[in-house]
Amino acid sequence: MSAHINQSIAPCCRPPARGYRLLAFPDGSQAGVMGLDRIFDDAYREGKVPDPSVANELVNRLSENNYIALLRWSQYEAVILEEYQRFFEAKEAE
Repeated sequence: MSAHINQSIAPCCRPPARGYRLLAFPDGSQAGVMGLDRIFDDAYREGKVPDPSVANELVNRLSENNYIALLRWSQYEAVILEEYQRFFEAKEAE
C-alpha cells in the first residue's frame, strides 16, 4: 500500500509555489516573497550591476506584488542586494 499525503493536512510537505523565495534577515526573521527570480532576471538583462543604487529599485519592484513594511525597507535592500550579488555572479560564471 502506498502512502498518500493529504496536502490539506500536511502543508509542510507541499512543494514550494513557483516563484516563491524565502528571505532570511540578520535578526533571524524570514519573509516569503513572490517573483524575485523574475525581478533578478529582468535587472540582469537590463545590465544592472549589484550595488547599493540598484537595491532600492529591486525592492521597489518587489513591493509591487509583495507587502514590505516601510520600517523594514532598508533591511530588504540589504538582503536583496546580497541575493542579487549571488545571482549576478552565477550568471556571469555561466
